[in-house]
Amino acid sequence: MRPWNSLLAALIFTTIPWAVAADNPSPRESWLRAPYAQAKAWSREASLSRLASATKFIGMTRQQLIELLGEPGFADEEYELGAGRTGRIDSYRLSSKNDRSFRIDYDSGDRATGDMIEEGPCRCADCNSQAPSVPLKVLNMTILKKDTARVGQSLTIGRLESLLGQSGKISLSQQTAGGQVWMDYDDTWSIAGSEHRFLMVSGHRPARDWQIGDNAGLPVYSYSVISMAPGCLPPPSNPATH
Repeated sequence: MRPWNSLLAALIFTTIPWAVAADNPSPRESWLRAPYAQAKAWSREASLSRLASATKFIGMTRQQLIELLGEPGFADEEYELGAGRTGRIDSYRLSSKNDRSFRIDYDSGDRATGDMIEEGPCRCADCNSQAPSVPLKVLNMTILKKDTARVGQSLTIGRLESLLGQSGKISLSQQTAGGQVWMDYDDTWSIAGSEHRFLMVSGHRPARDWQIGDNAGLPVYSYSVISMAPGCLPPPSNPATH
């Protein structure tokens, strides 16, 4: 074969696979690239369906799923007083509309236990600069610390604010369940030195028992550390580098 023919053959065999891959991206590549496409309207539900049909997410480790799906736009680390982290929820924005999100639940060992598409946007309305700031060091020394002596102990908003040294940003909402009206409340702090990370504690009380201004006595039923990317989308990454 003449030298120029050899060179031409080499160019053909090295460029054609790249062209085919670009025209026919894998489900993973489509999933990762969709939010950063030139089109204003995008969705990756079809890519998710193709990925889910080929891969069983439940049982995979969080690291394996991040390598497959990329970093989540919203991560919720769940804690119990004295027990440390008990689980985690990762959420991925599914479209430019941001009206649905893909949720993955993990156990305390970061192994997936369930997944679902949730109706509603991938966002945290109270996670913003208006939330008072608390250092991560204080959290690690208090409510995030494992301490078997405190497992099962009750926690109130007043006691929590005393531990953290300041009040959080409280928000209220109502819902009807079990034939009665409930007041739901969240208390939020931003975590100093950690961009887009927040502590959120939550609880509820029957509306008939609600007393305006009695925030200190409100019981805390759950709390979590939330990490959220702007717009619920992390910076783009190159699928080829994963």
